[in-house]
Amino acid sequence: MHVVSFVNKQYLKFINTGVKRNTTISFKNVQLLNTYLFIAWFLGTVIMLKDFLVYQNVTPSIMGLSHLWGMYILAFVLNSKGYFTMAAYLFIFYLIFGFTLLATVFTPNTFVEFNLMVIPCMALSIFKKKGIPLLSLLLSFLCFCVVFVYFVNYQHKELFPEYSILFLSNFLIVHYFKTNNKKSEALILKEKLIVEQQAKDLEELNEFKSHFFVNLSHEMRTPLTLAKGYTHKIEGTKKDQQYIHLLKNQTQQLHHIINNIMDLSKLDENKYHITTSEINFINLVKGVFTDFEPLFKEKKIAFELIKPENVIYIKVDKGLFKRALSNLLNNSLKFTSAKGKVTLKIEVSTKIVLKIIDNGIGIPASDISQVFNRFYQSKNSITQSMGSGIGLSIVKSIMDLHQFKISATSHPNQETCFSICIPTYSYHKSNFVPAKANTHTTSISISEKPVVLVVDDHTEMRAYIKSTLTDNYKVLEAKSGQQALEQIAKHKVHALVTDFMMPVMNGLELVTVLREKKLQIPTVVLTAKQDNQSKINMLRLGVDAYLHKPFDEEELHLTLQNCLKNEIARKEFIKEYRVETENISEEVLFINQIKQIVQSHVSNADFTVLSLADNMFMTERTLHRKLKSISGCTPKEIIQDVKFQQAYNTYKIGEYTSVSELSNSVGYKNPSYF
Repeated sequence: MHVVSFVNKQYLKFINTGVKRNTTISFKNVQLLNTYLFIAWFLGTVIMLKDFLVYQNVTPSIMGLSHLWGMYILAFVLNSKGYFTMAAYLFIFYLIFGFTLLATVFTPNTFVEFNLMVIPCMALSIFKKKGIPLLSLLLSFLCFCVVFVYFVNYQHKELFPEYSILFLSNFLIVHYFKTNNKKSEALILKEKLIVEQQAKDLEELNEFKSHFFVNLSHEMRTPLTLAKGYTHKIEGTKKDQQYIHLLKNQTQQLHHIINNIMDLSKLDENKYHITTSEINFINLVKGVFTDFEPLFKEKKIAFELIKPENVIYIKVDKGLFKRALSNLLNNSLKFTSAKGKVTLKIEVSTKIVLKIIDNGIGIPASDISQVFNRFYQSKNSITQSMGSGIGLSIVKSIMDLHQFKISATSHPNQETCFSICIPTYSYHKSNFVPAKANTHTTSISISEKPVVLVVDDHTEMRAYIKSTLTDNYKVLEAKSGQQALEQIAKHKVHALVTDFMMPVMNGLELVTVLREKKLQIPTVVLTAKQDNQSKINMLRLGVDAYLHKPFDEEELHLTLQNCLKNEIARKEFIKEYRVETENISEEVLFINQIKQIVQSHVSNADFTVLSLADNMFMTERTLHRKLKSISGCTPKEIIQDVKFQQAYNTYKIGEYTSVSELSNSVGYKNPSYF
């Protein structure tokens, strides 16, 4: 098998020789010429070896075939170098000459001239245009006639007309099949172009769909943020609280759907890039468990976490993994009825397996293989009223990005289990328990209410953000980046909360202008744009935080508080640093003054330390002591340093051609000492 594979590999390598070099010629024509050369060379070699072994000497057949054999090699070399046309001409017309020579001189009366019938068919298959094949047909037929009439002595020479018809028939048959083949290729090419165009149209339609949903999601985020934010502020009767609670749940559900749509668009555009880091896996799962615990408790569903005692670290994108796990728990919450049970279980052996087990309505056996397909939903009373069929598809994509495996098993109304398998190379165990972080922080108080400028083109959104900040901050408003600049020019602004997408001047342009003006105002970007590139562009400009809508009020408060504390600490540091640099600047000024004096006398060979001290209006001893304390160098070393630097700069520009001239230019009379 290995021998056959090797021979096949070498044969394919042979017939593909020159394909890349012949860029203007169809690769099929190049391969076909190589194939003809290979067959002709192989048959010629076999015939020559057979004759030599039979007759034990160089026969006329060997002599006649040897020059053809050499031509095959030459044509192959020309084709391999990219000279296809030259190689094809040489092969076709020398073949006509060679077989004619064999039939008339070397091996007459051996029916060699009948090979001339094949040559025009070869030419027809190799050349695109009909001129060369027709010329080869004419020459081959003339040579055939000459050989048949004058140089051979066959019985039944009266069959020459039939041979002539056969000669022409071969050519016409090959021409017929070639014409049909060209038509078929043209039809296939046309169909290929149609399919490519359809694929392009489908891709554009898919892109339009993705952009449509993304833009729609952006538009929905602002009213959703307002609805979600104001539900926390509504106070009413006990009966009203039921409706408020329902409203909160529905806004949360809508938020979840919008996030899924955004995730879907990112997956379609291959914009999901995972950034893994070593995370305490137990704490990660426990955190998600804690987030969902109140929701399960509210629905009266038993919610349990089973975990090992070991500390386990895995390489994972924390945000994406939490998103996937939250999706799975949302499904369990949705499909499990009251008094049911959901278990979050971590099993550790040769690999980690995270299981989400519930005793809800389950998935029919006929649907289990399709649950991770996009938009697929098992038909039941719950999916008919809610759900989009994209959650599990996103979970599967996130697991694939991590190279984790996810699977599902289900016995309807008994047990449904989603298992996430994390391979060995992605984690390690540890008994190390990290020390508690020092939570002590220096308290930095702000004597008066800081001024926060809120920039957003949506009036209601500005009003909502202002209402959340009014108790702790003095809030100014602007509906565009341009208005924000005007406000900053009029008022002292301590912090900035800005949207990304706005008319006239957007958030990115606003922050760019502020950085160009050297205004280091703590900036929080609060936006519906969730693509990674927009976030990176903002972070490159040095914004302090990038929050997404809908936002958490507490998160915004803590972010602003930290930004202002950091800004105050930075200013205090700069203030202290300036005091130090002012002291240093006097010393630097002293050193620069000395270097300037030495530079002005650099070519003076009589300029000494005493001369420098006189120019500085101090004694030589005082100069030495002060320079030594500031720089650690003596006055003599400073003078030498300046002179050598000057010499180096002069040498670089090629002003002097000899060492003597160079040493004189910096005040050294003895070149060898220099």
